[in-house]
Amino acid sequence: MTLSNTRLDEHFKASAYLWETASDPKTAKSGEPHKAPFSRAIGGGKAFWQWLEQPKNAFIQHRFDIAMSGIQALTSNAAILSGR
Repeated sequence: MTLSNTRLDEHFKASAYLWETASDPKTAKSGEPHKAPFSRAIGGGKAFWQWLEQPKNAFIQHRFDIAMSGIQALTSNAAILSGR
């Protein structure tokens, strides 16, 4: 594993674009995933899911899949509905 494969900063960089995205009339009230702060900062106009599917992001997608499996194992199916 190389250092470039261990990046954890994608979302931190995206958060830096939150104000810019929220104050831009073209993206401020948009519900489109490709107009989110992440897309502006890192995705190159692509939504997070499209960006994640790119071959160069295979390690990041694998890491994300592991995290989602872990969360699923820790919560019940009704957790989102009951708030528990």
